[in-house]
Amino acid sequence: MRKPDREFKKSFVKIIALDEVDSTNAYALRKAEKGAREITVIWARRQTQGRGRLGRRWVSPEGGGLYVSFLLRPSSRRVRPLLGFVAALAVIRALKSMVSVRLKWPNDLLVGEKKIGGILLETQSHSRNMPFVVLGIGINTGCDSTEMPPGATSLYLEGKKDYTHREILYKIIHEFTALYRGLKPAGIRGMIREVESYMDTLSRDIKILKGNRWMKAHALCLDEAGAILVRTDDGECHKMFPQEVTHLR
Repeated sequence: MRKPDREFKKSFVKIIALDEVDSTNAYALRKAEKGAREITVIWARRQTQGRGRLGRRWVSPEGGGLYVSFLLRPSSRRVRPLLGFVAALAVIRALKSMVSVRLKWPNDLLVGEKKIGGILLETQSHSRNMPFVVLGIGINTGCDSTEMPPGATSLYLEGKKDYTHREILYKIIHEFTALYRGLKPAGIRGMIREVESYMDTLSRDIKILKGNRWMKAHALCLDEAGAILVRTDDGECHKMFPQEVTHLR
């Protein structure tokens, strides 16, 4: 890192701001193993080894995106599968005045048919400290089409320039903490309904990766445990937890 960490607080959240890091998730995992508190937020200007789900590389140039990870220590295992939805809603609400963000289950953030961001959830239950979850959020902001893979977009490409990364981060933190604190039975039901209202995956035919094979299905709804209910061609209904999904036209 080129400069020392900068730490500051926003409400009851501790924020560690970095100029450069290998990966905000990797850094948060290291801090968690050393006993870092909940809620610690890692925010970097640039990642040298940014990553997405399934080991994919996340392009992370300086000024090109918002790269942030939340370190959480939820007391209930039941809420862990829901944390990706908490992050997705926080981003959707934070960006609502700029772009209309939709959700492709389980973790892609879309504007139209193009990906503007993603969420990476990593858990650890065998730590010496209290079990923890690290939740990474990446949003493409200043990248142009030459800096991203095909099928991606950014705030810049959507014509949005009147923002700062700090402003977006603070909005996400505000929305995230409100949703996180509301993960009680009544709050979960309302949150799932809101997630469904933004989810492009529902009510359409999809291909879903189950084990090492793809199967076709029709996406129906979400349940309160974070699973998606699908109906296969044989008429059987199945509950599926996060897998790789492809939308079929």
